[in-house]
Amino acid sequence: MRLSRLSLPFLAAVAVAALAMPLSAEAQFWAKQPGNSGAVAASPLSAPGAQADTQPDAAGDAQAPAPAGPRTVIREPTLSAPPAPGSSLGGSGDTGTDSIGILPARDTDFGRETWRYTNFTTVLGLMRALPDRIDSAAEHELTKNLLVSIADAPQGDDRGNRLLSIRVQKLFAMGNVSDAAALARAMPGMPDDADLARTEVNAELLAGQIESACIDLRSFAALLTDTVSQNALTLCRQRDGETIDGGAPPIDAASLGVAARIAGVPLSVDIQTGPPADLVAIALDPVASPEARLDGAFAAGRASALYGEVLAKIFAGSPAGGLLADGGPPADGAAAASLYQAIAQEGAVEQRVGLAERGLLSADGISDKVGVAMVAPLRKFEPVPELGGVAPRMAILFYTLGDIEAATPWAELADSSGGGALLWPYRVLLKQADLGGIGDWEQAAGLDPAYQARIVTILSAFGITAPPRPLARVIGDDRPEPPFADLLAMDKSAKDLHVGETVLRAIGVLGRGGPAIVHPLALRRVLADLDQVSLHSEAHALAFEAITAALFAGRPTGARVGSGP
Repeated sequence: MRLSRLSLPFLAAVAVAALAMPLSAEAQFWAKQPGNSGAVAASPLSAPGAQADTQPDAAGDAQAPAPAGPRTVIREPTLSAPPAPGSSLGGSGDTGTDSIGILPARDTDFGRETWRYTNFTTVLGLMRALPDRIDSAAEHELTKNLLVSIADAPQGDDRGNRLLSIRVQKLFAMGNVSDAAALARAMPGMPDDADLARTEVNAELLAGQIESACIDLRSFAALLTDTVSQNALTLCRQRDGETIDGGAPPIDAASLGVAARIAGVPLSVDIQTGPPADLVAIALDPVASPEARLDGAFAAGRASALYGEVLAKIFAGSPAGGLLADGGPPADGAAAASLYQAIAQEGAVEQRVGLAERGLLSADGISDKVGVAMVAPLRKFEPVPELGGVAPRMAILFYTLGDIEAATPWAELADSSGGGALLWPYRVLLKQADLGGIGDWEQAAGLDPAYQARIVTILSAFGITAPPRPLARVIGDDRPEPPFADLLAMDKSAKDLHVGETVLRAIGVLGRGGPAIVHPLALRRVLADLDQVSLHSEAHALAFEAITAALFAGRPTGARVGSGP
């Protein structure tokens, strides 16, 4: 963080406040185990209706980094009280600015050797080619963790900030605006790159960090000389009560862009076509209408750009619409709020589980953060014998979210209640089931052969099963295959144990939609290569998403998961 922007007393107060705040007790999707790194990381997003630049309560209604601790399967952070705007954790900088990050290996699974033996030009090119939007929750988290990690710069780095800049830009494009702002702030000194400086300011504005953005606009005044930035600076000065020579800029969202946050007027965002960063901003804009915030939150959730706990709170407090008559997943914010509220209200557990299953995946079969939110109300139930009938379905919901801790007692109850066979693909990946259970699973699942073959293909990536015969039909094998050269390059990087390069190539192969919709043979190679570079938890999380997508789609029409063949 650049010390010239904030006074030392302010920094001391920030450090004390950040360390004193308690952590949320409830473990959510991708939660790390309880712990405290003592590191000050990215400033989280404020919830709708909250004041920007204020500290929410310890429940953490925000998009915050996780506390430290042992990791199992990547899951959503246990949300902690946010550090003050402007704070971030920088790397040692031993190998230049491009080595800087905001989270260490214990929180990301990526250590300082991530780019070892990989050429700088190769890393830069692969990073630029990453999708600007990633809907899959597990793939999105994998990408974010790589981009924010602290790692020695690749070979050939010129000790500049080109790699740092593209990491910031990709985080911003994906909708991780708080992380983008914190990573940009971690660079020492003042940036000499106008694009990086502008992205930092825009990320802070979209994240609701108005005070930090105004500090930066003053610091970058000589660098950001464009009209929009200068108008934003004028608004900051007006906000601070300064006399403005020549009058204030026009106060309308169309001309102000993201600077509308400074003026306190609603953002102008097309929710149907807006990028994830804009969707996050409208969801968290305290002056936007409740309907706009709800639709923005839903759209951001489909892009996995908001955490599920944040979405759950938005859905719980928003006006609801009617449920779709066809029983499909929600298509807009009002339908999502209605479905969430139906799951949360009192009623038969089996019915509520069925509603959660309906909201778990998108219409494309992708597990995104909307699905994470839909499962949240079911966390209060305990796996008691009386709920043995729904135990397999409850376990599947939590496995899909990567929450092994929550899934395990439901899986054990399913075993004791006679329904454990359905869970075999998940449990065998975790070495909690025998290889011989495949026959019982096939009978219990009753899947269309092509969907069953897709799950077998997924498991073959980990050496659990043999891949299907070359002429067997596997669902998704009619989709375009990635270029063969890309697959070979990914395999080679994994064989050479080039961790970061393998991940970049794997994300490029998976694309925006992730493991549920990629070609089955490409998915098999992605999972095997991630497993080979010891990213076992990440490979499992991707596999779980794909298994559930096939399990849900491969049932006969009208049959629910767990109903038998």
